[in-house]
Amino acid sequence: IPSKPPPELEGLTELEKQCIALILPVMSITYKRSGNYSFSGHVTNIMQDVSEVASKLPRLPKETKFIVLVKEGQKCQLIEARVRREKTEKALRWLKKNNPYYKDIEIDEEVLKQFPTEEEDREPDDMNTITVKDI
Repeated sequence: IPSKPPPELEGLTELEKQCIALILPVMSITYKRSGNYSFSGHVTNIMQDVSEVASKLPRLPKETKFIVLVKEGQKCQLIEARVRREKTEKALRWLKKNNPYYKDIEIDEEVLKQFPTEEEDREPDDMNTITVKDI
């Protein structure tokens, strides 16, 4: 039975997880008939090249395999597309201290400074989005 994750790793959004992942093996694109985007429903998984293992983290959102489809004229309201600076930093520092695969990772302070703070509560400026006319 898997143990409960530490508080530092609980509640990370999908985009936050990709920003601190050592590798990005799969890109998932999800669509629901209701027009909402989520992590259930019809999913297309696209395998990725995993020969590159990160040595410096976090990644910028635009460097991840997280892509959001946004209907023309609307804003993204997907909670999983949020990146919180403090939450991401705490998770990454915990991994560096407690996970042997992360021990040699360099934490990129300049990238962390670009992430929105909890108070800003917004999607990152450089997220991968595709605008579509109709969904």
